[in-house]
Formats: sequence, structure tokens, C-alpha cells
Amino acid sequence: MFFLWKNIFCFISFFWYLLNCFRIFICNILLLLTLTLIIFLFSHFNCNIKIPNKGALLCDFGQKILEKPIIHNKFNEIIYKIFGINNKQESYLFDIVNKIKKATKDKNITGIILSLENLKYADQSSLEYIGKYLKKFKKSNKPIYSIGYNYNQIQYFLSSYSNKIYLFKNGSVNLNGISINKLYFKSFLKKLKINTNVFRIGKYKSAVEPFIRNNMSPESKYLDKKWINQLWIQYLKIVSFNRKINIKKFFPKISLFIKNFYKNNGEFDSFALKNHWIDKIVSRNSFQKDMIKFFGKNKYKKTFNYININDYNYNYNYDNNKKNNIAIICINGIIMDNYEDDNSINAKIIAKQIRHARLNPYIKAIVLRINSPGGNVSASEIIEEEIKETKSFGKPVIVSMGGMAASGGYWISAPANYIFASSSTITGSIGIFSIINTFENTLKKIGIYNDGISTYPLSNIISTKNLPEEYKKLIKISINNKYNNFIKLVSLYRNKNIKKIKEISQGKIWTGKDAVKNGLVDEIGDIDDAINKASILCKLKKYNIIWYYEEDNIINNLLNNSNFLNKTIFMNKIFIKKIYNNFSELYFLKLFLKYPENKYAICIL
Repeated sequence: MFFLWKNIFCFISFFWYLLNCFRIFICNILLLLTLTLIIFLFSHFNCNIKIPNKGALLCDFGQKILEKPIIHNKFNEIIYKIFGINNKQESYLFDIVNKIKKATKDKNITGIILSLENLKYADQSSLEYIGKYLKKFKKSNKPIYSIGYNYNQIQYFLSSYSNKIYLFKNGSVNLNGISINKLYFKSFLKKLKINTNVFRIGKYKSAVEPFIRNNMSPESKYLDKKWINQLWIQYLKIVSFNRKINIKKFFPKISLFIKNFYKNNGEFDSFALKNHWIDKIVSRNSFQKDMIKFFGKNKYKKTFNYININDYNYNYNYDNNKKNNIAIICINGIIMDNYEDDNSINAKIIAKQIRHARLNPYIKAIVLRINSPGGNVSASEIIEEEIKETKSFGKPVIVSMGGMAASGGYWISAPANYIFASSSTITGSIGIFSIINTFENTLKKIGIYNDGISTYPLSNIISTKNLPEEYKKLIKISINNKYNNFIKLVSLYRNKNIKKIKEISQGKIWTGKDAVKNGLVDEIGDIDDAINKASILCKLKKYNIIWYYEEDNIINNLLNNSNFLNKTIFMNKIFIKKIYNNFSELYFLKLFLKYPENKYAICIL
């Protein structure tokens, strides 16, 4: 009987083994076929979409406009062409501008339609740069039309460059000014018994205030009010000028605003029309008819002739044999030395790019496009060292500031030969801080205690024990030293008296205009001005532009374009980013989670 069961078991085991082998074989065949198909598509598939003989360039920039290098992701183009899956939740500033530049000279593009209903995020500096090229497009005698249902301030800023702004019936234009709101956790942390150790130099360095206050400090209120007023005035000047309306009439005082709104019976669309914020209220059908008049009818799509900006490709002419090149390196995000996520950059990679550009004999100058709120000290020093080395090597480094180049973002800007910023750039914030949380009191509250022995006061620094006084003294000495180094660095590179730099530091934030007055920035200008300055310093009349970027690998592309995975990852990102954005000043908590034992203080610029 035993042998019978043994034989049955052996037969089942052998059958199961064959089944597994067959399954693995089938899976491998499918994988090989899939990879072969992908390779074939990459090699032979033509992603170019034919442009109608005459038609509009339809611009939808997704949810965000980011400052990233010009990259053509062929995999995404193929997926979009075959399956209609468009992962463009975001657009890239320089890609948008280059497409508008091409459309300006393209005889087949007879106008632009701005359909920006999805656009939720873009800094004012980026919007002004796009606006510069929308102006040039209009000057080529090609019209721009905007259409929307609920214009937010970002959408309306770009729409103001239009010849005609359309608003759907019962729609609105939401111009409400700029505000700053933060969450404060002092009482919350006290209730949780979390011991927050804050080390800060710069009384205007407000990033630590949520930990140590329940409201905004008078210093922060004064400074924040100053720069947001400047940004808002800049916004109104540009928009009212584009609409050819006096600024006071365009955006009246709140009492007159309410009075006029009451006269229009609380109807946002008619109020926007009478206030000259828009030109016409339309239904979807009437808008289609207007566009067909301007751009002609497409018989196949049964709508007006147009090409979507996502399908509109331009040829980036790069001459490999050309010996005169200017490199552009984008530094976009929180500056870290190792830690990487969607909102941070790896300083080592940036340093590697600068080093490569320095050692390349065909690259004559480097333009750094910086859009960063700061980061940690060691990461900023890594980039600063490479910039300093490049200058000593004889190659000029020009900085073009984006929406923000503050704190660590300014640390890495200071060594440059020349610095440009837009009027709307936020910069400065020369200060430093460090935060270390410990949870010994929280654990005691629920009956958990920590005890042990150590050979030295600094050998037992963990998050479940209060920081030793000796360690606190070390941190204070460290951040004082780093702050003094920051001041000396700015004084040296900007050729300013240390006393003067101390007056404009202490964590103070400046707009681009004020930064020029204070000597932190050389000139108001955009990346075009920075490239032009680089060519002048190198005495180049003709040159190529080379963009440095990290290439996506095929595995990441596959994962990002998988329908199920993409939805799951995207939904999780949305959830996490909502929390993250609400606590944007607290990004250093991530560092704390990464280094829970607090072996080293993390100083944040």
C-alpha cells in the first residue's frame, strides 16, 4: 500500500513539474515576442503625424509645466500613437517654447488655440517666458484664441496674450490674488509629546516655524507680504497690458468689485465680459463654428483643422561635427546628495554633468537653469565645487534662475560668472537650519522605555532618547560655521562686503528685481539672455545648444505605460503629493525617516 501511494505521489510530482516547465516555457515565449515587438516598434515605427495643410496648433499643457531638459521620449510617442494612452500629465517649459517657435515660422500653422482647462501648476517666471514667444507668434500675423470654462490665474495669464478670449456659458474667470497659508504644529507636537530640537540661523528663515509656533511670526508676515505683493503687481501689470485695460479698471478695489458683481446679478460670465476680462461668451457648438471659420473644416474629424501640441514635433538640429557648443544643465528640485524622489535632484548627478561639460573640449560654456527651493549643505557644496573648478578651467558658467533659486539654490548660483533672474524669481533666503525630532516622551506615554549604556556621549544618539547637551552644542557650532561659510561664499563670489551680505541675509527672501538692487543677481533676463551672455563671453557667433539629462530606461517606460500599474502608481502619487504639497516646508522629515538614529545632523539651507 505504501509503494502504491508513493508511486501516485511521484506521478503527481512529475506531472506538476512538467506543468511548471510548460508554464515557464509559454511565459518566456510571450516575453520574447513582446520584447521583439518593442524592438521592432522602436526601430521601424514612424511617430510623425501629418500636419493639416492649414490649421491651428491646439495647446493643452496637461496639469503642470515643469522646467526640465528637452527630451523626446520615443516610447511614449509610440504608446500614444498605437493605443491612445497619453501619460502627459505634465509638459516641459522649453519643449513648449520650441514648439511655439517652430509654429511661428510654419506655414501650415495659421494660429494657436489655448485650451488650458487641465493646467493647475506653473510658476510665474515660466508663464512669462511662454508669454514672450506667444507675443512673437502674434507679431507674425497669426491669431491666438483661448477657450475655457473656469479660468484659474495660471490659465488666464497665458490666455491674456490671446487676440480673443472665449468663455463657455456659465463659466468664470477666477482672479483672486495671491495668498500664503501654512499649517503649524507646535501644539500638535506637544500633545504627541514629540521633542523637537530646532537649530536655526536667520530670523527670517521661516521653514522651521511650523515646528516651533502656532502662527506666522511678524518677521515672516512682513517679508512674505512684501514679495507676494510684488508678484501680484507684476501679474496685473502684464495681464492688464495684454488686455489693453488700465490696471485699476482691470482689477478694482474689493468694494467696487462686489458692487459690479451685484449689478451683473452674480453671473460670473457676464461680469467677466463687462469687466473686459473676456471677449465672448459661447456655447461649445458656437465656438466650433467660429474656429471652423478661422481654420477651415476637417471632414474626417468633423471639426476645425488643428494639430495637438503633443503631436507636433520639431526637428532639433544638432550638428555633431560642430566644435562650438553651449551646454544647458537643469537643476530643478530640492538639492540632495543621495536621496531621490519626484521633488528632489541628486547633486552627484548634476556634478557629473558639469564635470563632463567641463572636460568636453567642444563645449565652450555652461548655462545652469536653476529652479530650486534649496536642499542640504553637503549636496550644495558638491555642485558649488564643480562650478568653481569649471570657472578655473576657463569655461564661463552662467546661471538662469527660474521661478525660485533660494537658499541652497542661491548657494550654487553665487559662484557663476553671471546671474540672470526674472522679475518674478524668488531668491535669497541666505540662512541655515537643522531639525531633529526625538520620541522618548511619546513612547513613555504608552509605556515604552529605552535604556542602555554607551562609551561616549555621542555614541548613543537615537530618536528614542533625548539629545545629549554635548550633541546640541556641536550642532549649534556646526550650523554657525556653515552659515558663516555661506556668508563668506556669497561675499567672495559676488564681490561684496561681508557686512552688506549680512544685512540682506538672515533668511530674507527677495524677488528678482530686489535681488538685482541688492547685488545678489546681475540682471533681469531669461534663459535666452543667459545663452546670449555665454556666447558673448566665449566670443561665439555660431553655436549648438546641448541639453544634459538623465535618460529613462526601457523598464521604467514599460512600468509607467502599463495600464493597471500606471493607474495604481498615479493614484498613490496623487495621494502622497497632496499631503506632501500641504507640508512643503517639511520636506526634511523625509531625511529624518531615512536617518532615524540621527547619527548626523542634517543641516538644511
